[in-house]
Amino acid sequence: MIIEPPNSVNKIMVGCIMTYSENFLLFQSTLKSTWSSLRGDVQDDESINMAIKREIREKLGLIIIPEYFTVSYHRYGDENVAYYLFKYKFLNDPSNDITLSKEYNKFGLFSYADASKLKLIEDEEFNLKLYEDHVKKSK
Repeated sequence: MIIEPPNSVNKIMVGCIMTYSENFLLFQSTLKSTWSSLRGDVQDDESINMAIKREIREKLGLIIIPEYFTVSYHRYGDENVAYYLFKYKFLNDPSNDITLSKEYNKFGLFSYADASKLKLIEDEEFNLKLYEDHVKKSK
């Protein structure tokens, strides 16, 4: 659930909205069969910038430098989560360069409309909409 900035945060996460040719690069979880953008936890000894690069390298086998664009706050169970979102736009189709970790079983490129029809993880549609709004404001 999306929440206003809380007084305290229990967990810090990072995510990256990746696009190619105006489509979202989304990943299906091996465990839950839900779809999401790349995401992961920030470890105690790393910055959000270090964490997102590590997550991308570990989960996709890619070395890229995404750009930070916003933070949102979520409540999952009894945890307040700060979710730092990054973005990355591929100039070429990344499909042949991706090596998925065991966390994901497949990936695909989806328009916003098609992504909205997938079984997305909680709050993922909100995150994709944040990106869409960000892109519109940037033009």
